[in-house]
Amino acid sequence: MRGRVQRHKFSPFLIGAAGLLPWALAGQGRATQDIVMDSGEEKVTITQDELEKGQKVFEKECVTCHMKTELVAKNPTMDLTDGKWKHGGKLSQIEHTIREGIPDTDMAPLKEKLLPREIRYVAKYVVYLNYGKEGQK
Repeated sequence: MRGRVQRHKFSPFLIGAAGLLPWALAGQGRATQDIVMDSGEEKVTITQDELEKGQKVFEKECVTCHMKTELVAKNPTMDLTDGKWKHGGKLSQIEHTIREGIPDTDMAPLKEKLLPREIRYVAKYVVYLNYGKEGQK
């Protein structure tokens, strides 16, 4: 009888750009170190579990617009990896943007679609995508 192998889905961008290769190779439950991201204005801590959950929701709900090269090229404010924050880069501001959307844009409110904890996971994931890039121009 063959045992099941559980595989983790990591995007190449996340593994390469975010440096998660050690976690991907370590396997489930082995890497438990929290990541503390300090922008100088705020410290945000993200666990591996939160990171994985945030990535999963992001890939389901956000990647279509925010990681599509041609859309980001047309509207650079859709780039969530450049360290620039048009609507605020604090965790609470990112959560607000996800929850309430942005009027007169394609960013619809997700408060009816996502649970509050899912909004928190995605917000932390977005902060993580920008870790070390705050204030870049």
